[in-house]
Amino acid sequence: MNGNSVGSIHTRLLAKTNTKVYDVQYRVFDVQKGEKVAHMKRGFKRKRDAQQFLDDLTSSIREGNYVKPQTITVAEVASEWFKNKQPKWKPHTVNWYKVNVEKHIIPALGKLPIQDLTVPILQRFYDQKQADGYSATTVSYMHRTLRMISDYAIRKRYISENVTLDPDLNLPKKKATNVVLLSHAEVVEILMDKKLSWENPMAVPIALGGLMGLRRGEVLGLLWSDIDLEKKKMHIIAQHTRYDGEMERSELKTSSSERILPIPDLVLEILKFQRRRQQELAEQLGRELKELDNGFVCCYLNAEHFGKAYQPNYFNRVFSKTLGQLNLKHMRFHDLRHTYATNLIHLQIPLTTIAQLMGHSSPDITLKIYAHVIDSLNEVDFQKVNTAINRLAQTNEKIN
Repeated sequence: MNGNSVGSIHTRLLAKTNTKVYDVQYRVFDVQKGEKVAHMKRGFKRKRDAQQFLDDLTSSIREGNYVKPQTITVAEVASEWFKNKQPKWKPHTVNWYKVNVEKHIIPALGKLPIQDLTVPILQRFYDQKQADGYSATTVSYMHRTLRMISDYAIRKRYISENVTLDPDLNLPKKKATNVVLLSHAEVVEILMDKKLSWENPMAVPIALGGLMGLRRGEVLGLLWSDIDLEKKKMHIIAQHTRYDGEMERSELKTSSSERILPIPDLVLEILKFQRRRQQELAEQLGRELKELDNGFVCCYLNAEHFGKAYQPNYFNRVFSKTLGQLNLKHMRFHDLRHTYATNLIHLQIPLTTIAQLMGHSSPDITLKIYAHVIDSLNEVDFQKVNTAINRLAQTNEKIN
């Protein structure tokens, strides 16, 4: 051992093969024991590899980046991270990460010491998940979870580097989403009672999505107590989400998502129609009208499930069926939210106002999502300016 190194290299002869290998012996300070402790890294096939390990080790100790050898597994770190983060998350976020950790990461990688997690191992994990039929989006969520677990492991000094950030990792590419957009006129035309009966379960959701920009979870979580029909105001304060296999009304994902929205006249009339219809059905079924006061706006109206919020799968099926009845292209319900925002941009509503209506934390978020729409408008504006300049130039030539 020389003065510039924390250890030394020793040659060893393997009895079975009669070949040389190189072991690195080193001593590092153990905070818990309060003294230097000896360690051994064995079995390098080449001396230069052993020397590289020793050089890197010496450098990391001097720079304060050294992480001592440990046997803590991916499962142990993942569980520790989840337990630490869980109290800070909302229920639907807890459920989201719980699935990634317990269903995917621990079964596949749990027994592996986290210090042995490598790029090839991660790549095989992602490739296998894709081969099992999981979408690129789902695999990217698994990757995101592993990245956060690894960040936690670095903070706890379990590992010295986060291999999930390695540029050589080849993650599956997400397919571009085919967004279907409608004009304001098309949304209004759909909602005219002669085309889509207001008794249709999708009349209210389509109005709330296409003319007010609500998300599906916000639509399903909306209560009559959130709406002031007299003042034409709607308070978006909750969403309907799945947690541990059950549906529940929970807080919105971010504080900026909470907002008070003015209700357009057409949407107001549709809501009033829905309210009267629910009251009539409640009377027919012998239900107390006061049950409706804090009840869901969008709900089952049959005798067995009267007043219960729609299940997402049911909602998606009826929405898709309704599109077919209206001879419209297949679209996601979320496309109605994009429709609303895009139409506001075409109306040249300020981005700050659009961000508030959409529940975005800042206009920058709105700009990032809808930059392509704004770019197209900028092009139209440029053409207007260019046309005006050309007219002035032509007029000037005539004068001269």
